[in-house]
This record gives sequence, C-alpha cells and structure tokens, in this order.
Amino acid sequence: MSVRQLLPILSGSLLLLQAAAPTHSPPPLIGRWTNGQLSPVQYRDAYHGSSRPPSGDYFAYEFRPDGTYSYVGMLQLTMKNCTTLVFTEENGVYEVGGPGQIALRPRTSPFHMVNSCSPGSNREGEGRHSKRTLRFAIKGDSLTLTSITFYAVSTGTQAFERERRQ
Repeated sequence: MSVRQLLPILSGSLLLLQAAAPTHSPPPLIGRWTNGQLSPVQYRDAYHGSSRPPSGDYFAYEFRPDGTYSYVGMLQLTMKNCTTLVFTEENGVYEVGGPGQIALRPRTSPFHMVNSCSPGSNREGEGRHSKRTLRFAIKGDSLTLTSITFYAVSTGTQAFERERRQ
C-alpha cells in the first residue's frame, strides 16, 4: 500500500481516536470555597456613644485549573473599645496527591495584625512559605480540609461551602 492510500485511513483513525478520547470535566476541587461570617451589627459603646467595627471571621480558598491557589483569612474581634484584626492572603501552587490529599506550596503570604488598643503589638510581614499537606473531602458543595502533621496526626479541620457565582 502506498503512502497516498494510507493517508485517508490514518486521518480517519485519528478522528476516531479523538472522538473516543474521554472528555475531562474540571476536578471537583476547582473553584472558590468559603467559610465564616462577619456580623452586620456594629458594637455601640453605651457610655461613650461611639460605634466600633463588627466582629467575625472569613476564610476562603480558590483553586484554579492551572494549579495555582489563593487563600484569604480574616479574623476581627471587637470588645469594648478595642478591635483586633488579623488578615492574611496567601498565593501559591497546589498539587493533588495520594487519595484525598493536597499539597500547598505558598509563594507569598503577607499578614497584618492590628490591635487598636495596643499599637505596639501591631505586626506586618511575610508569612512562612513552607509546604503543607492537607486531607480533603468533597460532598456535594461542601469541602472539608484537615491539616496533617508528623505521623498523620490531625491538627485541625475546617469546613467550606462552594461559592456560587451570581
């Protein structure tokens, strides 16, 4: 058989292979996952009549198809005249590993800590960039992340809900 005769056969075979190739839907981890709530109610000092910021927390992971992720964590607590705010924003790369495990490698992780009653304790800087491995489980629109330390001892679990784009 000549090359000219084989060409249509090979082209047809390639089309069949492409049609039979499985289509990949995005992995279930892809997307933005959130946890937390900020109070819509401000604290009002009855003695001085002044308002103070609300208390609450907010945490979010966003996992992208290109293997990058971002994490935002904020905790704000107002008691009497004092407000303490801790904020971090981490960006890096992730890799899904063994069964239900994800490795996070931060590239940047600046943090800010502000205490309105103790300005000397305010801090700002670059966080740690050490790799960490988490266990994850997804059920419907819920994501559970459990941190792993030496000897596979769990140090904490957080639950997140998939953010719905409007």
